[in-house]
Amino acid sequence: MTPISCSRKEFKPTDDELIQLFLYNKVNGKPLPKNVKILKYDLYGEKNSWEIWEAFGGSNAYGGTGLYFFTTLKKTFSTGTRPVRTIGCSSWEAEYKGEKVMANGSMQCIEIRKRL
Repeated sequence: MTPISCSRKEFKPTDDELIQLFLYNKVNGKPLPKNVKILKYDLYGEKNSWEIWEAFGGSNAYGGTGLYFFTTLKKTFSTGTRPVRTIGCSSWEAEYKGEKVMANGSMQCIEIRKRL
């Protein structure tokens, strides 16, 4: 895995970088790389997706490459397993079941990536 470099013009993390440098560090209370901004925000609130986009600078933010967030997953029912996918007056819909992402150089599944 290559560390994220400050010399990169765009933030385009690999799956390994997202999991090992960001998510793992966030969950374990370790510092995140200082040259990258991942926002903490409750996406499942009252604001619509375009309002969130504009509130954080939209296409002018972070080199115009997109916004990355840490958010808490919420469940539709406290006893259920299905996550809430409603954001404002719209919702996320999965395009496919998901794709396993393996750890770099091994056959160990470290995440399942879904496009919403």
